[in-house]
Formats: sequence, C-alpha cells, structure tokens
Amino acid sequence: MDLRFRKRGEWDAGGLDIVIEVRSKWTASRVDSRQARADGLHEAIADVVDHDVGVFLQFPVAAWSEG
Repeated sequence: MDLRFRKRGEWDAGGLDIVIEVRSKWTASRVDSRQARADGLHEAIADVVDHDVGVFLQFPVAAWSEG
C-alpha cells in the first residue's frame, strides 16, 4: 500500500477535510462490490477521525512495468 499526501489543489472541489483515493487493480468482483467497499472504508475511517471524510475508489484497467 502506498500512502500519498498532498495539499488541496486549485481543481479540487468540495468541503471535505479529508479525501481518500483508493486505486486498485480491476477485477469483476471488485467492480461488483465497489459501493459496499467504499461505504465500508468510509465508515471505518469516520469512526476514528473527527473530520468530514470522503472515499473514492478507482479501478482502472492499466498496465505496469518496473525494473
């Protein structure tokens, strides 16, 4: 897991204190349950932080090469 922190940019909208973007490999089962996954993450995070939180799940079809 990678955690990346950045300041709010000029194109960021909304009044949330924290926005968490989750990027994951695409699979049919993940796509079928994406809203439940986002809701579960949001609930778990909102229980431990005293801020307005949003969770965005992204399942791109992508390729990666390293080395």
